[in-house]
Amino acid sequence: MRLASRECLADIANALNLTTAVEVGTHQAVFASEFMRRFRGSISLVDPWSGFTEGEETYHPAFDESSRDRDRDMHLAMVAMDAFYARYSVFRMTSEQAVTEFDDESVGIVYIDGLHDYENVKKDIDLWYPKVQQGGILSGHDFVSWIPDVVRAVEEFRKSSGLRFYLTNEDVSSWWMVKGW
Repeated sequence: MRLASRECLADIANALNLTTAVEVGTHQAVFASEFMRRFRGSISLVDPWSGFTEGEETYHPAFDESSRDRDRDMHLAMVAMDAFYARYSVFRMTSEQAVTEFDDESVGIVYIDGLHDYENVKKDIDLWYPKVQQGGILSGHDFVSWIPDVVRAVEEFRKSSGLRFYLTNEDVSSWWMVKGW
């Protein structure tokens, strides 16, 4: 099943009666705010908003590229999320720190869009998969040939887990799997 866009993950989550989401790597909350326009549940935003490398590429045209100030990026994220004030929480910490705040099988959907090197993508998948409830969604961004580390880490997990694998139909695809399918 190929979804038109990553925002359609909210429709799948709603259809599966999932009520909680986590976005790992929020940046300026472009995806989180679009997702929340459709999602009926709540979302936790995980991002340390620190350590951004000068000149590091981003992949969404809505980002304010004039900013390399991570505090400003967080401020922009909070402005984007303002309409959902009662349905989101913020964990200004690394993925590794934040994952300890969630019980196993307690999250409906996890969307991984943090650091894009192989080791960090693999680590995020390994850390967050146990937090996804049965019938919940593990997903992420940037499954494209020019980011081979993301593709490699996701493909390795897909093969080892045996889960069915799906993509969105976008220039920069998102990937998703349902735990237990």
